[in-house]
Amino acid sequence: MSNSEMHVVNPVRNYSFHQESCQKDDNAEKSYDQGINQTCIQPLKSPDEHISKNIYGFDIQEVLTANVTTKKIVTTKVEENQFILRSDRQAVAAVLIDAVIERSGTNPSKNSLEQLARQLVRKYPGLGDPRRSERGWQMWFFHTVKGQGATGFLEDRLKNQRRRLVKKQTKSDRFMEDAEDINWQSMDEDDDPVPDDAKLEYLKHNFGPDIPTVMKVTVFMRRSLLRAYQREQFIGLQKAMEKMPRLFDTENMIVQDFNIRHPAVSLILYERWPKVSRLLLEYAEESGICYKKKLDIAKHRYDLSESDICLIAFCLLPFILPSCGRKLTSQIESDDEEETTGRGSTKRSKSQTSSRKRQSTVKASDLDSLRSMICFKPRNSHVAEILNDNIRIAPFILALGSSINLQLDNFFVIINKVAIPCGTSFLVALDTCFKCFTVLYLPLPIESFDHWLFVQHGVCGKPFKEYELPPVVQALVGQIMCRI
Repeated sequence: MSNSEMHVVNPVRNYSFHQESCQKDDNAEKSYDQGINQTCIQPLKSPDEHISKNIYGFDIQEVLTANVTTKKIVTTKVEENQFILRSDRQAVAAVLIDAVIERSGTNPSKNSLEQLARQLVRKYPGLGDPRRSERGWQMWFFHTVKGQGATGFLEDRLKNQRRRLVKKQTKSDRFMEDAEDINWQSMDEDDDPVPDDAKLEYLKHNFGPDIPTVMKVTVFMRRSLLRAYQREQFIGLQKAMEKMPRLFDTENMIVQDFNIRHPAVSLILYERWPKVSRLLLEYAEESGICYKKKLDIAKHRYDLSESDICLIAFCLLPFILPSCGRKLTSQIESDDEEETTGRGSTKRSKSQTSSRKRQSTVKASDLDSLRSMICFKPRNSHVAEILNDNIRIAPFILALGSSINLQLDNFFVIINKVAIPCGTSFLVALDTCFKCFTVLYLPLPIESFDHWLFVQHGVCGKPFKEYELPPVVQALVGQIMCRI
């Protein structure tokens, strides 16, 4: 056989071999494409190899579909194969971590978070990476021994929630510490000093620049006398005012007495009320209470100054807290007949009058409550006429000016027949009126009893017993004071 004959190839055999190899390549490519399609479309059905039972303690689908944002993500974006954005993954992580914290606290086990990540991408493949094995659950939570720490959307959200909860707890603890640090105890070593008759007599008959200094020295003497007058002898407020020299006819004496007795809380209303007033206004808006309709104010919300907000919040208290109802006792006279029976017994006649007590509940309206706290009058009103017509015992604030545009020129605190000038500042009037109740041992007005309780015990932190604070007041205190 020649060399040319040795290099001849059978064409039929070569063609059949080439066709067979091409068929094998086509089958391999088809099987590869089918594997890729199954990976992209069908969820994993194999059980979790690492964890056999549900550790995190809730149903993923139920939790995600209960939230409006995540429901749209898993039912629309995932099913329609839309882009899953970073904000979408953060929203899913936020809902899932909230459910984890609710059931396991802020320190769940790593196994539970790993199981949650695995089953999340198994339930919703679009939230994972179809190219990687087990859908790339590591993007949600991944922890290694050699690594610096766990990573992923779930872990990032958990860390942020831990910081937020710790900060909130620290703020709450700080508020409790501040509330406990408020000292309402009298700062005088001798709680009931013996009155110096010579100094008190000097105050009754003298005026001058040295009077405030003598008033400072006699604060606790006059306090003892006033307590004796009002609690032991039960005399009226007018007589007690007559026996208290220079307390009403010298400017700022009531405030001075309070500040000397309780220096720790002398400025507490100035510090807290501006913050409380902003929260009260937001609380009223959330409750559907419109200050423009309730108080007949034309000034818009964005035009309100800080002093305007302080005044409006105080005036909205009667509408935020329910009106007070109190039991009043009245005497009822009844006439019975008295007759003599044959056995000598007697029966009351109509001529003999007997009386019995009956209690009735009286509920003040919102406007009555507001008028017992603050009264608005035109700027040209005569204060003397207002004092002459006043029959209230409890002090209240008098504002002169236009309440529609909140253009108020002067504030006074009215106590019986005395007007204490407070200038153009509402906070000065509120502080003076609040301190009058403590210095003069005056009872709170029935119409605004709960509202002044909120100011005294809630805002100013005056100690109280648990049964003394109504539930509605305690609820408002809990909503407002923890946010300042």
